Amino acid sequence: MDNSNYIRRWRRRKLLQNIITELEPYGMKSAYAHTHFVQGEEKRPKNITIYVEFHANNDNTLANRADSIMDTKFRRKKINIIDVKTLQPAIWDFVFKDLTRIL
Repeated sequence: MDNSNYIRRWRRRKLLQNIITELEPYGMKSAYAHTHFVQGEEKRPKNITIYVEFHANNDNTLANRADSIMDTKFRRKKINIIDVKTLQPAIWDFVFKDLTRIL
């Protein structure tokens, strides 16, 4: 077993857990991230995209507010928060082929 891959995946899980912890107050129903990021295939990601599905009673500006909070909490990484309700159906099918559910 390659020790560097193990450490990379462990750090990735820790980062994902920190991101989920920061997003929980916004009332997420589910969250998704790209598979290559979750599995640690990408060595040093600078841009991380999290696709979030909020509960039905939340307004449409939650993704923008959560995105700005992520910028202040994680200064070394750019974390983009995208609400899945804003994706067009054709883009939805294309994007969700490569996503892994993280919450």
